[in-house]
Amino acid sequence: MNLRALRAALSICLVIICIPPMFPQKLEMFNYTSHGDYDLAVPKFDLMKPEGTQGIAVWKEDTYIHKLFNSVVKSVLPKKKRDMLHLNTAVLLAFTRRGEVINCKFLLNTDDRNILTEEELYKIYIKLKRIRINPYKVRIDPDPVAGGTSPDYAIISGPLISRTGRERIMLNSDKK
Repeated sequence: MNLRALRAALSICLVIICIPPMFPQKLEMFNYTSHGDYDLAVPKFDLMKPEGTQGIAVWKEDTYIHKLFNSVVKSVLPKKKRDMLHLNTAVLLAFTRRGEVINCKFLLNTDDRNILTEEELYKIYIKLKRIRINPYKVRIDPDPVAGGTSPDYAIISGPLISRTGRERIMLNSDKK
């Protein structure tokens, strides 16, 4: 094989290797587990697990939690998408006594998997990881069932649908 043919063959190989595929494969960022009418979406990229004893989150005013989740979701999802979500689509957020977020998982209505993209879930995840739960507004008490006196973390659930969206759905279901 002459030098010219070898160069041409190498050039073709480099072009083939360097050109991105026509149909790029989408890498999933979450593991999905089906639980009947909803799926649990757990981030593959976050290996943080709560350590120690789980307690119960107690807050005086539920508006704090709702505003917290609503502000994050509103900053990522447009109103049209938020209005399409179902009631049981939510975030499970684990946090420490100091208010640091350990991790979060998503409970998605099976129909909402077609509405929310992984990129949107990822953006919500990142924003939630950056917040801090105010320990003066949300405290962690021992779980009377599990026992223990000094819990290390708690898990709270926050809706991906706004309060007005929930009220609208409840009103529509009452009319039926």
